Amino acid sequence: MKKLAIIIALLTFVLILNPGPMEALDVSGEFTLGSSYDFDENNYLNKRSELKLNFRSGTFSEAFNIDVILENIWPEDELKVGLDEAYFNYYGSNYDLRAGKQLVSWGTASGYNPTDNINSPNLEEPTGDKNSLLMIRGDYYFNSDYRFTGVLVPYHSPPMTGERKVSAENMPEDEERVPVEYVTVNIEDPDYDLSSIEAALKLSGRNVEGFDFSMSAYYGHEKLPTLIKEERTIEGTPPDEIEKVSVPGYYQRLTVLGADMVTDYEGVGIWMEGAYMIPEESAEYGSLVLGADYHLETGQLLLGQAIYRQDRMTEDNYLIQSAIETTFADYHSAQVAAFYNFTAEEYLLRPEISFSLADAVNFDIEYIYQSGDIFSAEQNFRAPDRNELTTTLSYSF
Repeated sequence: MKKLAIIIALLTFVLILNPGPMEALDVSGEFTLGSSYDFDENNYLNKRSELKLNFRSGTFSEAFNIDVILENIWPEDELKVGLDEAYFNYYGSNYDLRAGKQLVSWGTASGYNPTDNINSPNLEEPTGDKNSLLMIRGDYYFNSDYRFTGVLVPYHSPPMTGERKVSAENMPEDEERVPVEYVTVNIEDPDYDLSSIEAALKLSGRNVEGFDFSMSAYYGHEKLPTLIKEERTIEGTPPDEIEKVSVPGYYQRLTVLGADMVTDYEGVGIWMEGAYMIPEESAEYGSLVLGADYHLETGQLLLGQAIYRQDRMTEDNYLIQSAIETTFADYHSAQVAAFYNFTAEEYLLRPEISFSLADAVNFDIEYIYQSGDIFSAEQNFRAPDRNELTTTLSYSF
């Protein structure tokens, strides 16, 4: 109810400040009915209904945007009300300002972006949308080719806090491996004040000698917690009590230096993106992506990426990503995406088909088979395995 009260207050605020008539408030949205079938979790079936509402109002120099999500999942049958994005835009002669809860997406690669470190990821959907954050963003346009972007996040909002059961398979190098499968990590809450402030800067160029590029710097926190190994008390604990052992964890300060570029050559799109991660108290690591795509004359889009990712344990991971997209019968589409981690020997396969039943009605069928965490050989906080079929009926208005 607290979230709902905040959302109602924001909508009231927009209506009060809206200088024009009621017609100036644009309302759109999407209603979705979905069903997921998990083949591994005892053939578990859940159903979901979701209503997304977007409220926009603006003039030549300013605009409001609020995205509200109402979701109900069965069999839990619990209504969840969320605020996806809510921000205010101001447009100057050669600059833009945006303040509020929002997403900032950096990088040119597809699905995995090493330079995109501002918003925290959805740990259950590593290639999906990230979580929006309260922040201030400013863009200054030197001319039509060059732009400078600054982002200020007033406090750190981690993707998870409190107690979390994690794998004990891969502990820090200088500590003996714990002879149990799982331990409980107690992740400390961040300080919601200016001591945890985060900031990012980016200089980008468009169509400079045939290239688009950017150079960026981020000062914030890692997206996964670091375990405090000195305070472990696991040794000597009886096996039936091991999950009650609390292993402290916290989010390290992190500096990231990144760059990306994109160009094309004889119809082939080519991009490169890389980042160098500098944690405050542990070893440095980095990541590099090289990719290309090509549209066939028959209409199919082919995409491929080679990914090098050094994880926080300084383990080298080599991955390949591929995808093919096509349309059929004029209105419908299909795609198949795949990841394979040669180091961890783990993979993800994701075919999807979308039927356009009417101008605003779609029916989608998606299958996901995921073995382990495709982006890292690190076992702590790994993504769950998935063997899931999902069908979705959506109506946009």
